[in-house]
Amino acid sequence: MNRDERLIQLRALLQSKPAAPNAEFGTWQARASALIGFDRQQQNRFRHLASSATIPGDDFFPSCMSSMEQIILQAIADLEVGPDFAAERPAEPGKPIDVFISYSTADKTIAEDLANRLRALQLTVFLSHDTITTGPGWRSQVGVALRRCGVAVLLLSTDSIQSDWVRYEIGALWALNKPVAPALLGCDLSQVPELVRDFQARSVGSVSDRAVFCHEVEGLLRDNRTNENQNA
Repeated sequence: MNRDERLIQLRALLQSKPAAPNAEFGTWQARASALIGFDRQQQNRFRHLASSATIPGDDFFPSCMSSMEQIILQAIADLEVGPDFAAERPAEPGKPIDVFISYSTADKTIAEDLANRLRALQLTVFLSHDTITTGPGWRSQVGVALRRCGVAVLLLSTDSIQSDWVRYEIGALWALNKPVAPALLGCDLSQVPELVRDFQARSVGSVSDRAVFCHEVEGLLRDNRTNENQNA
């Protein structure tokens, strides 16, 4: 099975996820386990979650399914924009992007405010609704921006945490080993996705919070580039 076929089937699995630990779930998780393509440790984790999902109790199935979905999203990201696939593609022309902002359209106003503040600090910012050019290649443009960015800002809210696309971007950032700055908007640390819990999250609910946060992002970008130059 080639890469494109795996991507199609993995996306179909996300759309057809079962709502209960029934016979359909057994078939679904077996198919997913065969397709995700991670190392043995990730395969074992996926199978452990699938086994735990069938334990009686109202809380087990939803939480296990959420973690299993995240692993599938990681697999999709790894196939689409992960290091191995990126290495096969020629370098895209253009300048590096300082900051990639991942957000839900429901939080567009706050995302724009963050982008404007970061641009005022002389940083280049990728914000999908005002950066992507029209046409069928929008997904490719996001992939290029993810590979190019120096730091990613995750605008995490009750809406974005539920967004499959935001979770895809989180998986892509994880696959690309990019530094991340989680920005909390009306949610708390317990709701931060597992893949980015190692990064320090900040509230951006107020204007002053956003001003401080953007300066911290600038510092994170500067420190990261200094480390890259020292390790070059």
